[in-house]
Amino acid sequence: MGFLLSELRTSVRQLPHLHDTTFTDAEVDRAARWAIQKWLRETRCSRAVGSVTISSAGTTVDIGTTLTDFLPGCALKFYILGTTNKPLKSVSLDKIMRLRRNGTRSDTPYFISIQTATSAQIFPTADAAYTMLVYYWKPLQALTPGTASAFTIDIDTKYLDDIANGACYRLLADYPGHNASKLGEDFMESLARAIGVDNTDEVWEPADNSDLEWQNDA
Repeated sequence: MGFLLSELRTSVRQLPHLHDTTFTDAEVDRAARWAIQKWLRETRCSRAVGSVTISSAGTTVDIGTTLTDFLPGCALKFYILGTTNKPLKSVSLDKIMRLRRNGTRSDTPYFISIQTATSAQIFPTADAAYTMLVYYWKPLQALTPGTASAFTIDIDTKYLDDIANGACYRLLADYPGHNASKLGEDFMESLARAIGVDNTDEVWEPADNSDLEWQNDA
């Protein structure tokens, strides 16, 4: 499971489309980062689950301090553990504020709205201490183009060539004299197939997809 950035660089450079073109490691890595991030965002194949504590009488919950690789926009599902085992519904901050204006209430939290990795608002106010399970997908982090050859990509090795096609497409898309459209088509077709294969369990459906587009920035 997973492959090294150095392996991806080699796969990209072995593609016949680059036979007359020289790119630096940093250039290859930037293109690879785009392809990897798009793959992770669309397939959510790099997944994790962790638990955080909701304090008694709490109206907020800190997720990122405990789950250090969690980022807003990557949340999939939330569950309260214990006798209730209830899911929390992801809603807008406006809804949380509106409910609070309508009156205070103390009970098992049912609604959650994430503002930052360390600040999520909940409603009702927790009537006891609870453990909350957080299901989330992990975006690519800390890849410094041109330096981290031993960096591990958390995507199944069987998709290495597909990611290489995507990176090569990104490299050549604006490069004079190269038609990279077929590479782009192949990458998107592989991505579509992988979405069907790697995202079959409904627990991994996003809580809210509205703020995921930033993950595609290269």
